[in-house]
Amino acid sequence: MSLPAVLFMSSLGYAQLAGSVDQFLCVSGGGNDCPGPTMPFGMIKPGPDMAATGESDPNAGWNATGDIRDFSRTHVSGSGGGAKYGNVLVMPTTSTPVPFGAESPRENERASAGFYSVTLARYGIAVEITATRRAAIYRFRYPENKQSNLLFNMGHCLSLRKTNI
Repeated sequence: MSLPAVLFMSSLGYAQLAGSVDQFLCVSGGGNDCPGPTMPFGMIKPGPDMAATGESDPNAGWNATGDIRDFSRTHVSGSGGGAKYGNVLVMPTTSTPVPFGAESPRENERASAGFYSVTLARYGIAVEITATRRAAIYRFRYPENKQSNLLFNMGHCLSLRKTNI
């Protein structure tokens, strides 16, 4: 058997093991991480954001409970907590857009190596996310015969400085 054939066959074995990875392992218990997809040495780690129960952490990441408030692309792990780079958040909705309070309960949440999906129950929108080395790829499947919106929050968490308003 040639060397390229051996390398190809061994890579198939590793690809099969990727299906055994539990993306939700170690991401619960306070958020600040997410089960979203990422590439090795990639610049992007997209996924859902939700406020930790009773908290207003601007970079809360994923929690086992709570509603999804939006999706972002720069979740970081092991950096000491808190937002590091700022995030431009995106949230698909239906009907009349609202500037605040667009959170949605989730259904059918799934994650596997390189892929995350969820249904936003409030809107009936199916969300699928994957990542390349430098970009997040989102697919939003809106229900038919409803107004479709894509809300962007351009100023979320762009500073670590806390201010009293």
